[in-house]
Amino acid sequence: MGLQNLKITPLSLLIAICITYALYILVGDAQQNGKITSLLIVAALLFISDLIFRRLISKKTWLWAIEFTFIFLTAIILLIFKIG
Repeated sequence: MGLQNLKITPLSLLIAICITYALYILVGDAQQNGKITSLLIVAALLFISDLIFRRLISKKTWLWAIEFTFIFLTAIILLIFKIG
């Protein structure tokens, strides 16, 4: 598998951000182990979602649009539950 076959998607970028932030917390502050665990669980769920979207959607433009919509709707739902 070369770099030509590498598909970068919004969910894969979000997974990288979650894992990087978890490592940052791990190195910086050992008091927040629960936050690290929850970030890694979110990263695993995002990874599974990314795999499902990649299998179901073949066109790259549609993949980006649907994954952005998925992230946007998930963020709105989380904000509604956090505020409410």
